[in-house]
Amino acid sequence: QTQSDYWTMLADKPQRLVRCMDLWLQHLTPEEDCALKDLEKEWVEDEQMWRDTWRKEQKKNKEAEKLRKQEEEEKKKKKKEEGSKESKDDKSKGGTEDEEKASGALEEKASGADA
Repeated sequence: QTQSDYWTMLADKPQRLVRCMDLWLQHLTPEEDCALKDLEKEWVEDEQMWRDTWRKEQKKNKEAEKLRKQEEEEKKKKKKEEGSKESKDDKSKGGTEDEEKASGALEEKASGADA
């Protein structure tokens, strides 16, 4: 028998109450107890918390990925702009160098023809 600290009055007589859990554990092994539990109801709150946490992490990861892609695109644009500026500068400098070479060659020919 189980001993209980719970008492009530039934038909004007004190009666000891036995909790269902006490009876349950007295007649079932821990393995049987575990097999009979309704795990779906016991884990609902935990699963909801895990699901919410997972969704928040997925959203945060998605936003971080989007930000990373935007930064990469901005870097590519800057490199492209810098590259186009450098090529324009090179062309303008190159034209001046070519003109100097051409004028130097003409001068050499002229001085060689004079000599």
